[in-house]
Amino acid sequence: AWVGPDLDKQDFLMERSAVEVKSYRTSKGSTVSISSAQQLTSDKESLFLAAYGLTPTDNGLSIEDIADSVKELIVSSSGENLD
Repeated sequence: AWVGPDLDKQDFLMERSAVEVKSYRTSKGSTVSISSAQQLTSDKESLFLAAYGLTPTDNGLSIEDIADSVKELIVSSSGENLD
């Protein structure tokens, strides 16, 4: 249902609903930015706005760490090199 890479108005399109996902830094308050009014209109039966507050931290994994872990899993499960 994810259509973000296709440059659709919303991030997820299902048969009867659409979901626009936004994030914001918790240190700046719970305000999200909408790039266009079209993101908040849909011909679907339901339109949802999901907003997630993000807090920077030195704990946990970076996106690069997660990508490296996924690559390792692919290589170890298939036994092939990863381009």
